[in-house]
Amino acid sequence: MMRMSRVHFSSLLTHIESHEVFHHITRKQFPPIVQLAVTLFRFGVYGNAASIQNVSKEFGISDGGSITCMTERVIRGSNSGFKG
Repeated sequence: MMRMSRVHFSSLLTHIESHEVFHHITRKQFPPIVQLAVTLFRFGVYGNAASIQNVSKEFGISDGGSITCMTERVIRGSNSGFKG
């Protein structure tokens, strides 16, 4: 599992949570804090542990595309504001 201090987690959450991708009204979403936790968990494991089914089981979230969407949102949100 990926390790991150609470300070760095909070800093990253602050950076991403205002991104427009987390504020689409067309579909209900998990809060950004949950989406970030799920994504970091996926990044911190490998092999079968990183499978959608395993992450779904670990977090109690449907694997009907939600986990993939969460990961994509966090990546988009975290890339905003960076130049390069």
